[in-house]
Amino acid sequence: MRLHSFTTWLALVSILGAPAVASADQVILFPPTGDDDQELLDHVEEALADALISLEHQPMSESMAINAAPPETGNEMRAIAEMERADWVVIPTVQGGSARYRLHLKVGQASDGRVEEIEVTVLGGEAEAPRLLDVMGSMLRPQGVGDDAVRLTEEPDGSDEAAEAVRLEEEERRRREEEEERAREEAAREEFLARERERAENAERERQQAWENREQYGQRDTRWMLSAGVDVRPIVAQPAGATGGLIWGLSARLGYTIEDVDGLEIRAAVDGFGGSSSGFAIGAGAAYLHSFFQDFPLFIGLSLELGLFQPVTGNNSPSFMLRAAPTVTWRVAGELHLEAAIAEVMYVSVGAATVGGALRVAYRF
Repeated sequence: MRLHSFTTWLALVSILGAPAVASADQVILFPPTGDDDQELLDHVEEALADALISLEHQPMSESMAINAAPPETGNEMRAIAEMERADWVVIPTVQGGSARYRLHLKVGQASDGRVEEIEVTVLGGEAEAPRLLDVMGSMLRPQGVGDDAVRLTEEPDGSDEAAEAVRLEEEERRRREEEEERAREEAAREEFLARERERAENAERERQQAWENREQYGQRDTRWMLSAGVDVRPIVAQPAGATGGLIWGLSARLGYTIEDVDGLEIRAAVDGFGGSSSGFAIGAGAAYLHSFFQDFPLFIGLSLELGLFQPVTGNNSPSFMLRAAPTVTWRVAGELHLEAAIAEVMYVSVGAATVGGALRVAYRF
């Protein structure tokens, strides 16, 4: 039995006054069964309790019997009634809807073990309470239902019109409830979509911030760079009368990154070379190295240098020099870098050209 039902019963019993309670019959009212609509079952339970109280019976508010399975036979009903010191046992079964339902009552009297059953039609709305009072009053009396059984089992007067009115009212109530439920579901869906959009926007903003804040070349408060390495340059073009060959040598670079332009570094170059031609070169230029990776310190770009090429064998006149190379730099650890100039093209104004490469170890400070 539900707590709110007993609370209602006890409140109404208190209104009737202590003398009435003392003389009232004790009635064990089992919770209605038979229908899947729990809301209807709760409603019928409370309506039956109200009818019992109006008839000056006292529904039992705390009973172990109510928590047990309903009795099947008259002897079982009488045994439960005697154990609980009750005068009556009422077992209801409900089928239908709130507008119109069939109520089956099985009533046992403790004093003589008499058991009676009746099934009646009950209309919802204003007609329900008088109908239940009539039925319960006829069943819970010493002489039993008697000839009233025929009258009670007849369909109520005006049942079709009343049932239709109650049915329409019930349909309207359920329609409103469905609309409210749809509105709540739509609000919940919109709230969910808004949270998802916000989450996606935050994730995209964080991703964008992480990308924009990725490490750039020369960005670690180390503006200066010093490198040294080896060069290998096969000669691919030479002046008339000259022969081809290979130039190799050592090279060094001193660089300084520009603060306002990520990845841009101006450089001074010094090279010593040997092989098919011996000499040295000095120059200046710049390198631009861009970060294409968020979590890996690898920088890719281009270097360009201008300077003088001074041979010390053969024609030892200085020549203008132009050097360009795709360049890759990897920050190995800390400020230690490994840099490679790939497919480096060097042109010397005497008409010579080389295509080669260089590998250098660099340290930033």
